[in-house]
Amino acid sequence: MVVPDGGTQVVISAFLV
Repeated sequence: MVVPDGGTQVVISAFLV
């Protein structure tokens, strides 16, 4: 669920990290 949608990208990055 890696969708570079501005805010979504930050959420994904936070989950990965």
